[in-house]
Amino acid sequence: MLCNIIKNLFKNRLKSIEILDIQNISLFVISLYSFFLCIYYNLILLFNPNNQDSLDIIIKFDTLSSIVSLYLFIDFFFSKTYSSILHHSCVFGIILYNNYYDLSLEDRFIFLYPLLKTEISSIFYILKYWIPSNTIIYNVNILLFYLSFLKFRIYDFYYEIIYNNIYFDIVFKKYSELNYILSSILIVSCYILYTLNLYWFLIMNKIIFKKITNFINIKTDILSNKISCYIHIMNIPLLYYIYRYDINQKNIIDLIGVIILSTTSYKYYKDVCGILYYKKNEDCYIRQNEQNILLFLNDMLSINTRSFLVIITNYYNTEYLFCILSISVVFLFLANYNCIVNILKLFIVSDKNIINFYTNHNICISIPIIIDTLLLFINLPAEVLIPFLLINITIILLSVVEPFYKLTHVIINLLLVLQNYYICLSSSIK
Repeated sequence: MLCNIIKNLFKNRLKSIEILDIQNISLFVISLYSFFLCIYYNLILLFNPNNQDSLDIIIKFDTLSSIVSLYLFIDFFFSKTYSSILHHSCVFGIILYNNYYDLSLEDRFIFLYPLLKTEISSIFYILKYWIPSNTIIYNVNILLFYLSFLKFRIYDFYYEIIYNNIYFDIVFKKYSELNYILSSILIVSCYILYTLNLYWFLIMNKIIFKKITNFINIKTDILSNKISCYIHIMNIPLLYYIYRYDINQKNIIDLIGVIILSTTSYKYYKDVCGILYYKKNEDCYIRQNEQNILLFLNDMLSINTRSFLVIITNYYNTEYLFCILSISVVFLFLANYNCIVNILKLFIVSDKNIINFYTNHNICISIPIIIDTLLLFINLPAEVLIPFLLINITIILLSVVEPFYKLTHVIINLLLVLQNYYICLSSSIK
């Protein structure tokens, strides 16, 4: 009788436990263990770097990686989001490389430490499920989660794995110098993991920004256009700083494109600010008058012109110049044609849907820029390849997530200035 009672109680208890609870408890234990191991490892390095305990801690990290692998394998079948499935798949890609070549403990630790360190932020992520919401402790925990995510998954991951790609060279030369498939699996897995971290971080920023705007009334559209007036002008002194010791024909071509874009963007955004201020209409300022639509068209053409002149500058002294320019011209022509047709439809069609107009416009103008960016990426020197790639990935993620709503456009423009810095730097290096 007593056995039946205990059995029923245990059975009912199991029913009340959900899969999410098991996932959270497992991840919380793994995260705490990772946290204590990282502290222990850094204390050893700080006080006694030559101690034999450093090897012992590396073995412990290796054991933790096996536990994490088992957890991810089981959790893979219960993941409900594509991002989690992609995350687990990338970790499996790194594990596959490590196991296939049976990397030594020291070489495996190059990847294990920064990857397992990212799990520290999961401590605060899990705690938010257990701490009562709308309390001071809950808000402090959210802040700690945000800061730890930024530190371990964005900053440290970049500088310890992505930026310091000398580690990749060491591992590849030692294990897989001639096996490009497995080497690619390792690189792609790391880059996708970092892209996922950026994606999740932008979503976090969107949630935070929305809460801020609930308390503070920000006219994001007017503010966005006011700031955008002056952003592209920053490129002029930037180019002068980079090219000041090497003024030649190709650099002058690049400078002409920057001046054209800076002038047209300033006039367009300045006019939009005036329309928004007086008309107080955030949805249809593109249709307010003929002057504005002409400024909009000039800005669009100057963006494409700048993109085309960058291609000329980058491939100026190469034998592929004519072929690359032909590809760029074809896409530019098609994009400009479709953009002009899209503008004409806005005035001719009776159902003037401004949302569809901007969607079509952004698609048309993005395609040739994406093609030109890919053409640039092929010809960039190794010194600027990684930051240039990550800047473009961030721009795409910003366009998809829109973490700061209409102010996102300002962040994208600032990243375009940073992108321009690396493009000009690459021309200077060559």
